Amino acid sequence: MRWRLGYHGIATTRGFPRAAFGHFGFGGSGAWGDPERELSVALIVNSGLGTPFGDLRTARIGGAALGCANARAKPAGLLQEPMAIAAR
Repeated sequence: MRWRLGYHGIATTRGFPRAAFGHFGFGGSGAWGDPERELSVALIVNSGLGTPFGDLRTARIGGAALGCANARAKPAGLLQEPMAIAAR
């Protein structure tokens, strides 16, 4: 990760979404958004503890949210063929 002030790339437990950007604080809080998926994730903590990557729970929560967003983007596959409505 390239460190800088402002926003940077995102890592989750389910990969690195290309369009996502966010910022994580040393105190554990962090937030990111992915405009392609219309998704945002945030974790705010008041512990004062963490790592330069923020709280690692953010990566797990982000991975779960990313998995849900990816599943939402796929067709359900319940109907294999379009239903024909019988004319009366």
